[in-house]
Amino acid sequence: MNVQLIAIFIAIFVFVLRIIVRYIHNKDKPLAERLIGEDVIDGLLITSIFGIIISIAFSALPDIKSILGEVSSVVEDSPEYKVLQSLTKSRRSVEVITDIEIKNIFTDFLRKETDEYRASISSIANSQIVIRRENAMYFGESAFKAAKVSVNTTSYVSPHSWWLTSEGKAYFFKNEDAIKRGVKVKRIFIYMDNAEHKRLEPVIIQQKKAGVIVYSALVSSLPKGWTRDIIIVDGKLVGELALDMDTRDFNKVDVHAGVEDVKRVNENWEDLLRLSKQE
Repeated sequence: MNVQLIAIFIAIFVFVLRIIVRYIHNKDKPLAERLIGEDVIDGLLITSIFGIIISIAFSALPDIKSILGEVSSVVEDSPEYKVLQSLTKSRRSVEVITDIEIKNIFTDFLRKETDEYRASISSIANSQIVIRRENAMYFGESAFKAAKVSVNTTSYVSPHSWWLTSEGKAYFFKNEDAIKRGVKVKRIFIYMDNAEHKRLEPVIIQQKKAGVIVYSALVSSLPKGWTRDIIIVDGKLVGELALDMDTRDFNKVDVHAGVEDVKRVNENWEDLLRLSKQE
């Protein structure tokens, strides 16, 4: 049925209903006044407006359905929606476990993972990302791929836990790719003593040959308590790697794009550079 005809039908129904209500309400008045009354024009006007609104609404329904369908499709294809689906599915799977002890183990783990995801989303809202150790390579590759002008970075991490591993070698290849694109890569190697500097020489020589501008600094000459590595991409994106000082390895990377954090880490870099010597 045509949507306009439906709207007219609804408008007539509302008007008739209005007359019936008026008829019942004004029992003590003459029949004509009870049926029509002084406000018949107002009633017709209101009913007409109502009919027009209903007509427009019905006419717009196909477009509204189409828009809602597109929005639904976008939402369902988004990674955020898939995460929520996965969390919901995981929760339902845990709920059917009958053994209380086992159920508690899965519930605690699910809560921990959910809390970590919530914390990650909150940090992104503040222009920060916390990247776990197992995803550090992905960040390193992305950082060097995104670089257009410069990458300034330190290397206090133990050579045996990074540069001499397959992961570290793959990371160095990304350094070389960036240099070939014209990106200026500077690296400050931070060492504990002269013996460690000696062990670093093969890595330093390799990187210099590839075009990395290499500096070195004795840790005792740096600001007290320096226990991290940093990376700065084009002066706009910074990463900080907190090191375990027993192993000189890291377990996460804190990435910042906020103005204050970027300014702070760039100032850290300038301070380190003044305390370093070029190789």
